[in-house]
Amino acid sequence: MIPSGIPRLDSFLGGGIPKGKTIMYLIQPEVEGEIFGMQTLYKNLEEGRKGVFITTKSDPQIIKENFEKYGWDISKYGDKLIFVDAYSSLIGSESDAQYLIKNPNDINSYDCIIKEIVEESEAIVTFGSLSSIIDLCGDDAIKHVEEWNKMFNANNAIGVYNFTNWPYSEEVKTKLNEIMNAVIRVGGIGERVILGQYYGILKADWLEKAKGNLMFKIAEPGGVKA
Repeated sequence: MIPSGIPRLDSFLGGGIPKGKTIMYLIQPEVEGEIFGMQTLYKNLEEGRKGVFITTKSDPQIIKENFEKYGWDISKYGDKLIFVDAYSSLIGSESDAQYLIKNPNDINSYDCIIKEIVEESEAIVTFGSLSSIIDLCGDDAIKHVEEWNKMFNANNAIGVYNFTNWPYSEEVKTKLNEIMNAVIRVGGIGERVILGQYYGILKADWLEKAKGNLMFKIAEPGGVKA
């Protein structure tokens, strides 16, 4: 088991996330939920594991600054943390990331990089925004995600996906739910104004019965707090 880094979530999950599994944070659009994937990654860096962050919405420097905002010093982990930059090529910018996706609109361009990273070590691979990958590459991306998940399983790696729950087709949502080992809903209470935030377990296939809900807040520094 590896820790999720999210308050009380590990106890709901029976001790954490088993190696080779995937977890998707299903995030309500109005809620600041992408921190969940970041916090899971950082906790495992603290535990001495190799981490990978795949960014599609901003360049790696912005992501590094976001980690710092929550009080997480990633600089001390050196080459234990790898960035895969799937953003800079979209805007014609240069990148100093260790891995650069040259054509982020082509889902095939992700495959060999993910394969190389996963086969090197039992890494925890965090996708900053799976929804952005689907927006860029279309629904066919889901078939590739399914193959990545098989790679994670075969290599004792962990796949962590942030997915913003925009109005995609039910077919897309159903398929994503099917190919993930665990799905955690990250939502808000209220409609036009979010009065509170919570997470709840929708699925965890290593448990006989998965359940658990918790209100949370986000602190700077500190991240997700109960």
